[in-house]
Amino acid sequence: MEYVEKNFDPYEILGLPHAASMKLVRAAYKTLIKAYHPDVYRGNKELGELRLKKFIEAYEFLKDFKRKLNFDSKITDDEEGYRSQSFNPKPDLYEFHNATNVLREEWEFACDYHPEIQEFYLKLKKIDRNTALAFMALLVREKCYNNAEKISSELEKKFLVSKFGDDPILRKIAKHAILEGELAYAMQLNKAVRILGVNSKYRILFKLAKDYPDFGTELLKKYAPSFYIKYINSNAETREFWVISIFILVFAFLILTDFIF
Repeated sequence: MEYVEKNFDPYEILGLPHAASMKLVRAAYKTLIKAYHPDVYRGNKELGELRLKKFIEAYEFLKDFKRKLNFDSKITDDEEGYRSQSFNPKPDLYEFHNATNVLREEWEFACDYHPEIQEFYLKLKKIDRNTALAFMALLVREKCYNNAEKISSELEKKFLVSKFGDDPILRKIAKHAILEGELAYAMQLNKAVRILGVNSKYRILFKLAKDYPDFGTELLKKYAPSFYIKYINSNAETREFWVISIFILVFAFLILTDFIF
């Protein structure tokens, strides 16, 4: 099967971060197709069939080791961040709840023995529902409850890298914005990284600080203090320029007024 669509992203279709392991791919796939099985899915029939088709295409692509490796290599070598995934803070909640229900019975049983996994799940859910679902699916399918904390941390990092690029400052800022509910900021950051690349991070953060003066400036101060100083100095210079310009204009006006009258 050949895929010629320019923006085809099998990981995004399955709600997974780039370069997810085959175990995670398989767990997510099995959960999603079960959630859309005709005996379970009660939504629009055509939509359900379309989603199933997309899941199958994505899985068929990724289960081919060479194709997956080639796709992952292109993502890994993309230092500019042009292949970052789009950030959608409002996924299909019906799909999320339906897929979660598929795992619910085994998950709740496992929580009796490993109560800590629910805490890891809820932390991931605050950042991204699809990532939390993937975490749940992997633990239930692969029975890897003892490694839950490590898996949770790895998934969180993969999600942030896939959406906001492999730059530690951008990742910290993105996570902070999401947890604080500043989703418009996070969406603009994601779009800027996808279009401009991570090498433009300071211009991106500059622009975001201007567009979101309170929140954006505080993020600079906390996560990029040296750049925060440059930003403050730049604003001071700009204000000084306009003050001088206005003073000159007023002075010129007064002189001309004196001259005319």
